Amino acid sequence: MRTPSAQNDEHSRWLTQAQVALGWAIVLLLLGSVGALYLGQVSRTALVGSEALELERTLTVLNDENHDIEQAIAAATSIGAMELRAREMGLEFVRPKPEEIDYLNTTVYIAPSAPVTLATDTDIVAQPVTPPTIGDALLIIIQDNFTQLFQGESRANR
Repeated sequence: MRTPSAQNDEHSRWLTQAQVALGWAIVLLLLGSVGALYLGQVSRTALVGSEALELERTLTVLNDENHDIEQAIAAATSIGAMELRAREMGLEFVRPKPEEIDYLNTTVYIAPSAPVTLATDTDIVAQPVTPPTIGDALLIIIQDNFTQLFQGESRANR
């Protein structure tokens, strides 16, 4: 038969092992949580970066198209092009002499139209939906974070 002292030692040893196992479980859970948060942040950052690159490509294409249109307008309104169109319509095109050209002086200057500014995330304010209980709020946060983690989405897309 065991003495009470031996039983206490065995019970103490079991408690110590359980405490160590629980401590390691907590450490591993924390590391897993930090890893999941890191992966979520990295995926969001990568998605925003790729969206920025796509927008830059679109801007470059639009600038090239704008330049091509400006060149087409300049070519269509040149003196030679107008003379050719006048002859095709059976009209006589007479080039003015320098002394026949009158320049208009004006004090009113019409500035080019201002560039279009797009709404930013700070301009659009969404009213948050308040969950009825704290448990519902935590559940929504967990679902959103894990959905974004697995789908690779960013809050900027929503």
